[in-house]
Amino acid sequence: MSLYVQQGNTHYFRIIPTLNGEEYILSENDRVIFTVRRTARDDPVIRKVLTREDYADDELILKLDAKETELTTGDYKYDCSIEMSDGERYTFITPDDFIVKETVTDWGKSNE
Repeated sequence: MSLYVQQGNTHYFRIIPTLNGEEYILSENDRVIFTVRRTARDDPVIRKVLTREDYADDELILKLDAKETELTTGDYKYDCSIEMSDGERYTFITPDDFIVKETVTDWGKSNE
């Protein structure tokens, strides 16, 4: 599923980890790694690690701060993986499009 963000905006996404096609609730010391790169082999421009502490009302929530989305507009790639407490790793969202859209508002530069 493609993700769209507005450049320089805060965004929240619900992440549903899956294992063998079924929803998986993170155990202690498990972690979800969300990565965004310009291309699959470039250095990460966003890398977030989520743990049990990132659940809100039984939903795993990924927050991207405005500074994290202050990227050059255009197409990037993202994926999402689980790293289990025993070291096993599974990619549950395979690489897909992460699109940064232009923002017209000039944050903090008005005299209002």
